[in-house]
Amino acid sequence: MKQLIINPIGGLANRMRALAAGISLARDLGVDYSVVWMKNRELAASFDAIFAPSDMLDGKISYPSSISYELLYSPPRKRNLFVTALTLRRYGIAFLDGVGPWGEMLKEKDSHISVRRLFEAAFSSAKQCMIQGGTDLYPYDEGLYRMLYVPSEEIAGRVAERVGQLGDRSYGIHIRRTDNAVSIQHSPDDAFIAEISRLSDSEPEAKFYLATDSEDVKRKFVGIFGPRIVCSPFVADRNSVEGMKEAAVELFTLSRTNAILGSYYSSFSEAAAMIGNVRLTQIDVAAGKQG
Repeated sequence: MKQLIINPIGGLANRMRALAAGISLARDLGVDYSVVWMKNRELAASFDAIFAPSDMLDGKISYPSSISYELLYSPPRKRNLFVTALTLRRYGIAFLDGVGPWGEMLKEKDSHISVRRLFEAAFSSAKQCMIQGGTDLYPYDEGLYRMLYVPSEEIAGRVAERVGQLGDRSYGIHIRRTDNAVSIQHSPDDAFIAEISRLSDSEPEAKFYLATDSEDVKRKFVGIFGPRIVCSPFVADRNSVEGMKEAAVELFTLSRTNAILGSYYSSFSEAAAMIGNVRLTQIDVAAGKQG
C-alpha cells in the first residue's frame, strides 16, 4: 500500500500542526501513513510522554537514532554531507518546509491544491513519499487536531492542579522570549502589562496564567501584579523529558483559560487556543494593533 511518511520538525507546537497536516493530507490522498518523531534538542520527549494514546497513531510512530535520522530523514545539509539528497530519492519526493520552492508554495493562496497535486503526481510512480516541516503544510480540521492532542494522564493531572489556582475567570498569557527575536520586537513586555492592567481594572476577580520561557519575565510580572499571576515553578527547558512535560502542562493550562493573550510569531499560543477553542489575541505593537 502507498504510504506517506510524516516527519514533523521543530518544537512542540510546530510538530503538532505539521503532524495534523500530514495526517489530513494522507486521508485526502487515500494512502497509509507513518510518523518519524525525532527526539532532539528542540523536543526531547516522545509523543506518548506528553499525549494520551491515539487510534490515529497506533503502531505508526518510530523514533530513529540520530545517525539514522541524519542519513534517512534530515534535510540535506553540510553536517550530513548532503547525503540525504540521495537517500530521500527513495521516497519519491521530500517536501521541505521553508526551503526553496516548497516554502514559497506554502505562501500562495490555495497552496493546499498545489500540495495535493504534487503528492498525487509523486504517488503515481512511487510507493512512498515524505512530507516534513514545522508549519501548516496542509489544511486540517480542528476536530482532528483536538482528538489527536489529548494530554496524557500525568499531564492532565498536573494541568488540573494548575487550573485549580485560577478560579472561575482567567486569562492565559504567553510571552515568548529567548530565541525568538521577532516576538520580542512585536510583543514587548510593556504591551502585555498594559493589557493585563486594563483587564484587571475591568475584572477585579480575574487571574492570569503566565506561560513564558523567561525567568526574568516571571519575576517582573509577579512583582507588578502579585498573586493575580500564576506561573510554572519550573525553569523552561526543551532539552529534557521533564522540561517538555512541563511545556505541555503550560500549553494545556493556557487552553483551559477563558481567553489568551499571545506573542506574535509564536505557534505555542495558537496551539493552546485551538485545543481549548478559546479566543486568541496576539500582541503586535509593530503593526500598531492587537490582532
